[in-house]
Amino acid sequence: MDFSQVNSLVNKGSAASGTAAVGDSRKTLSDLDQADFMKLMLAQMQSQDPLKPTDNTAFLAQMAQLSSVAGINDMKTSISDLANSMSSTQWLNASGLIGKTVLVPGDTVGLNQGTPINGQVDLEASAQNVRVDILTDKGALVRQINLGPQAAGSVNFQWDGKSNDNVAAPNGNYTIQVTATRGSTSEALAPAVQATVQSVSLPANGGTQLDLGPMGSVKLSDVKAVG
Repeated sequence: MDFSQVNSLVNKGSAASGTAAVGDSRKTLSDLDQADFMKLMLAQMQSQDPLKPTDNTAFLAQMAQLSSVAGINDMKTSISDLANSMSSTQWLNASGLIGKTVLVPGDTVGLNQGTPINGQVDLEASAQNVRVDILTDKGALVRQINLGPQAAGSVNFQWDGKSNDNVAAPNGNYTIQVTATRGSTSEALAPAVQATVQSVSLPANGGTQLDLGPMGSVKLSDVKAVG
């Protein structure tokens, strides 16, 4: 069908069925549904040249095209509904994490009443030494922890909240830097740290977010471990 004639065919079909297509009752192409398509087909049949009737194959092709478009639209709606349902379920499940400790990638921690800070780094290859530096928010070194030789894999570390002088560090935010030494070379590693989930949110753009206090918000999918 020549869709440049859609409006005129719709008007003819409406006139034939006793319905006037005027004012706001007119539809755009994007608003047409199966009922409108049937009206178009009837109008097309009524308007065709009796000496050159439209081939049945063309009608079947148009019907197949409409069915495909309708099927795609239905599938999009179903997928959207499923995604919304999954997001709601994920949010409800994530709400059970409030008050629990999770391990997430990050280098900022909040020290509170001397509670130990636990973290982890992943080594792609063994190292002669792994060093953990605890810095203030202004970059001053508070504590340096040497973990010694480590094999490839996950390496756990803990800061007891004390400085190099064995004095309890004041509450506040600190930065963790981890360095692996192999011979004469050093490699900075991205740590993951434990933090307590303060709250859970579901932003308009999707994806459940966990509020971890000093560490800010992270995606639920970023959680490496719970507990």
